[in-house]
Amino acid sequence: MQNSDDRPLATAKPLPGAVRLVVSGLTDTRYLQQRLQTAGVVVKCEQVSMASGQQRDYFRALQQRYDWHGLPMVFVADDDKDGPGEFVGGELEMLQWLADDQ
Repeated sequence: MQNSDDRPLATAKPLPGAVRLVVSGLTDTRYLQQRLQTAGVVVKCEQVSMASGQQRDYFRALQQRYDWHGLPMVFVADDDKDGPGEFVGGELEMLQWLADDQ
């Protein structure tokens, strides 16, 4: 496919095989999960409890590493690979990725 001036259209990032959502017990990700599952993406949720000191420290480490302070934190990866995957951002950033793929 090409633009009207015969330049090839930029291709969107392909959909990931899997998405990992880091959430708390209060994080509502139903809409995002539904959109991802409809697109055929495997969704894995990792719930972090702020009641646990160890999990709070884990969340703070994630915040510092990725300079992100909200939930959910969204990571994408091939569904057959272990590890955290590529950090995308939050719900809006993942929804934009899905929109760009359309």
